Amino acid sequence: TAIFSLHTSPSGATRLRQRLEAAIAECAVIGLRTMVQFVGPVSVVDATLADHAEDFVRAAVGAASRLPDVSRLSVLVEVGDELRIRVSADSQGLPEESTAANLADMRRVAEELGGSLTVETSPDSETILRWVAPLPD
Repeated sequence: TAIFSLHTSPSGATRLRQRLEAAIAECAVIGLRTMVQFVGPVSVVDATLADHAEDFVRAAVGAASRLPDVSRLSVLVEVGDELRIRVSADSQGLPEESTAANLADMRRVAEELGGSLTVETSPDSETILRWVAPLPD
């Protein structure tokens, strides 16, 4: 068992990674091709920011999964000087029920943390939600 302990990830990194992967699995529609990528030292994200990140991922993946004709979903989590999460789906626009309250709430939380939320549709008909929040000092 000591060998296993030497090879495991720091608990913070595993916990955040596992939480986000579980959130994506729970919120994505069955049959939707989903790609998840983590870049950077995920273990530096504290518990409070991890809670907000999980809330955003749940809301964004849930909204993106309900897009018309969506077949592919991508989630990119990057940690550097800030936590950046990008959720994209191969469909245009967001469903009406998500645009008002959910987006406003996601934006409010990001701004309270000193970050931002942007929503855009790319020229190749991809809907992209970007949530950014600085890492605490």
